[in-house]
Amino acid sequence: MIVLYVAISFFFFSIGVFLLKDFNVDDILGVVFLFATAIMILIFAVRKHFNYIYADHNRLILVKRSKKEMYWVKDIQKIHLNSIEGNGVMKVDFVTKESLFLDENIYVDLWKIKKILEKKIRTKDRKSKIFKNPSNRRVLGSIVNHFSLVVALIVFYGLLLVIKSNSFQGQFIGVICLVCFCFTGVFFFYFSIENNCLIVQNHMYFWYKKKYSLTNILNLSLEHYQSDVYAEKLVITTKEYKTIKYLAASYRRKDWRLFFKDLIR
Repeated sequence: MIVLYVAISFFFFSIGVFLLKDFNVDDILGVVFLFATAIMILIFAVRKHFNYIYADHNRLILVKRSKKEMYWVKDIQKIHLNSIEGNGVMKVDFVTKESLFLDENIYVDLWKIKKILEKKIRTKDRKSKIFKNPSNRRVLGSIVNHFSLVVALIVFYGLLLVIKSNSFQGQFIGVICLVCFCFTGVFFFYFSIENNCLIVQNHMYFWYKKKYSLTNILNLSLEHYQSDVYAEKLVITTKEYKTIKYLAASYRRKDWRLFFKDLIR
């Protein structure tokens, strides 16, 4: 994943260098924006991947922002692998009455550590909460909502700038608006249940289709946000302890009720 971040950063940096070849005062805003974007993406990538965790036969070792912490596996009393304190969070209880919380958003590939610890410590988290053979359904959600209307206005504004603007800054802002529109697809996933499988598709990325066998899913849950800025997420926890999250801006309460109908024990 870090390679992808570096590649995106290099892309923005390259465009900035290209604009500098035929430097024009009018281009300065675009160049600064491109360089700043490249630097911010690199900083994000480094911060996200500078934390890591690994386990050997006897020790559990955490490194967070260059600080190392070490725990003995023999001192672990119980582990809660299946998102007990939030989606993607593992809780480790020690005989010393201490508890350690490990978040997938902080430690990359935490699911691999979960699999290693599962072999060493007995746990009951392997039992799936998903019913077998639920009824088939496809839930598209409400496509026309406040979020999609804002996206449509941004696209319309971007197209106007690209077509009508005579300045580089105006056209550049228009292109950025259209690029942002392309990225908003991550908010518009929708879900189907077909032949004991969960199908994930996207309203904007029509080519996207991901299939999960329900027999390989430990848990399905809904992640809420206090703010309306973000959509609710469907959180999938597989039997490999991988946690995958899909934003669904088009879903309302009735849509979620329909999706979860006769699906969860």
